[in-house]
Amino acid sequence: MEVMTATFNDQSSHVASPEAAVRGRIVSMASGLPIGANVFGYFKSSIGLGEFTRGLATAMRAVGIHVRENVVGNVAMDADLSPGDFVRRFDYRQSLNVFVSYPHLDTMLLRSYPAWMVEEHTNIAHLAWEQRDGGAHWREMYEDFDHVWAISGFAAESLEKHLHRPVHVVNCVVDADALPPPVSKSQAGLEDGRFTFLYVFDANSSIERKHPEAALRAFARAFSRDEPVRLCLKISNSHRVAHRERLNRVIDLCHELGPRVQLVTENYGRRHILGLISAADCYVSLHRAEGFGLTCAEAMAYGRPVIATRYSGNLDFMTDRNSFLVDAREVEVEYPEGPFQRGSLWAEASIQHAAACMRDAYSHPVEARERGEHAALDVRRLLSPKAIGQQIIDALKSRPAQVHGFSNLALSTDGGLDKALPT
Repeated sequence: MEVMTATFNDQSSHVASPEAAVRGRIVSMASGLPIGANVFGYFKSSIGLGEFTRGLATAMRAVGIHVRENVVGNVAMDADLSPGDFVRRFDYRQSLNVFVSYPHLDTMLLRSYPAWMVEEHTNIAHLAWEQRDGGAHWREMYEDFDHVWAISGFAAESLEKHLHRPVHVVNCVVDADALPPPVSKSQAGLEDGRFTFLYVFDANSSIERKHPEAALRAFARAFSRDEPVRLCLKISNSHRVAHRERLNRVIDLCHELGPRVQLVTENYGRRHILGLISAADCYVSLHRAEGFGLTCAEAMAYGRPVIATRYSGNLDFMTDRNSFLVDAREVEVEYPEGPFQRGSLWAEASIQHAAACMRDAYSHPVEARERGEHAALDVRRLLSPKAIGQQIIDALKSRPAQVHGFSNLALSTDGGLDKALPT
């Protein structure tokens, strides 16, 4: 079936105004350009949402969706950021607007943009969230969006409950082919001759939620002081005054364990962090909740065995066959931090089981390596740009009702998104 695109041909750039162009797109069909998207997200940020944003654009391009990148700012921006990065690259000819965000931003996103940018477009919120709980006001915040996507099944289930609407899963991309090659321990700043466990986290993403003390306590329980084993904690954005009191408790526990713990608080670039992940013998994340679990997936992409809490977004790609999943129980938040309020729910990993998993990974390296090999294959299968691109296609095709005058998003013969059929 031959279908037409919901974008202009190049002649539409000569219209008198963006408003006129939006009106014109209802009656002016283009001649074969692929469907396109304006993506508003954290393209110039090193945080997890930055990787999430860049991966989304990569997945869209992998299935033939043209992407225009629109930079959104936050507290942790790339060192090479320039004013020009914030120049809007919005193209009103593209039929999709995708807003990468999080529900506790508490902003009516669509109302913060001019009407001509959002009217007659398919507007999509792609959200990261880490808990079962949520805000009663979120329903109103997202009711004007045509689609809502979430970065994991766990997040989607939670958001569906609070938004009272379908939420579709579009995971984060982990492109194994685009990762830098692995490096040696000495190149990564780790000590040769010691089996090294690693946990990497960003202090800006809630230290209470990341829960580094659990990894420290499990490590102390698993190994005696004279064994050739080390735990490395890499903390990003630890310099902020807001984190000082909370991080001091982590540092005190590190000192109690002595030189077996390597604490790295210097801010690394992404390539350096990936080198660290690739060089470690085993990755550990005893988080209380994860929206997705990006560092776990990256470690798996390198074929590293991963020990992680059996809870939340990481279960989209972690199984007992490809990982060491640690038993956990759901508990109420005791110490509120950011959007995670006292009395809401997250998980507490079993220190005893985590310690047993650490000991198992160390004592049985062949079996641990086999899990890592399975993990690498699963990441390639589940989280590649093409795989996530297919999730995007499925999400776009999920609503049979017409959206702003266009419907029937069609698959091309190679599985990509073809065109939009005018209704």
